[in-house]
Amino acid sequence: MLLSELADVLDALQFSDRVLWESQRLTAYMLAQTHCSKKLKLTDIYKLPFDADNSTEKLTVEDLRELRERQQQVEDFINAQVAAAREQAAQTDTKNE
Repeated sequence: MLLSELADVLDALQFSDRVLWESQRLTAYMLAQTHCSKKLKLTDIYKLPFDADNSTEKLTVEDLRELRERQQQVEDFINAQVAAAREQAAQTDTKNE
């Protein structure tokens, strides 16, 4: 792992137990709703850190440009890896013949 990837990994750690958190909240919601006459929402039970993810944040032209650059870098890296693997396989095949 590269140092530049560390921030992304640390940001993702808070979501690693998301399914467990969601299921516990859903269980609490179902229990509370059966004993409550008013209609509840899941966020009435408790809010999770990723509940704010539904915000409609707009991407700027600069953001899109950066994303396209990153995409191109990833594609170039993958293509280089595939080419190297093919070349190595071809060399192995010629040695075995």
